[in-house]
Amino acid sequence: MLSGVFDIVIPKGNATKVGTEKVAGIDADHYTFTIKGLGGGSGAQVEANTGEVWVAQDGGYVLRYTVTAKMVDAAQGGKQYSLTMTLEMTSVNQPVSIVMPDACANAPMTTG
Repeated sequence: MLSGVFDIVIPKGNATKVGTEKVAGIDADHYTFTIKGLGGGSGAQVEANTGEVWVAQDGGYVLRYTVTAKMVDAAQGGKQYSLTMTLEMTSVNQPVSIVMPDACANAPMTTG
């Protein structure tokens, strides 16, 4: 049902450049898009499907990415699904320290 939501790409032929902005002090092109095929094959009715991405003009890497999707699945008795995802680059080429939360220390690991 949510196929393609986590693919962080500019959808070819499905994105519109809406301007240029600075993100984290970096010049970026700002695009809006929709996720093609959202709900496809599941029978879900898509109520909202919006995305935005800001791409660095120098380097072409993603600086900010947001997606909002809302669907109703009639096959599941009208069950509603919603997702809002935002990713944002806050600094570039800077050291980063990542610390696993204590609650994760004994979490089971999966592979594959």
